Amino acid sequence: MEGDLESDVPCASIAVDSLIRFATDRVIWGLCSGSHDATKQGLTGRHHASFVVKSMGKYGVQCGLLGGVFSFTCCGGQRLRGKSDWVNGCIAGAIAGAAVCYGWANCLKTGLGPSS
Repeated sequence: MEGDLESDVPCASIAVDSLIRFATDRVIWGLCSGSHDATKQGLTGRHHASFVVKSMGKYGVQCGLLGGVFSFTCCGGQRLRGKSDWVNGCIAGAIAGAAVCYGWANCLKTGLGPSS
């Protein structure tokens, strides 16, 4: 098999791989931290389980999408520019950060963010 693996694999596949890895990591984090936070709040039974599942989903979706956007943008930048250097990561980080910021601003507008 000849050729560079990164140039042979579509950017969408790299993004999906990152999305799955980040989401899985954060779902496990949500399981641990959600259970801890629910216990601190004194939740039991269904309320405890509901709180943990919501934490797992929230962390998994947020971080999975962040990882997917970053990887897709970094790969796209590399293919577009024809270079594999630190600039691709900086551009991808700025775009992923802007996407998170945009999503957070929408959450605050709709009242889904933390109460002020």
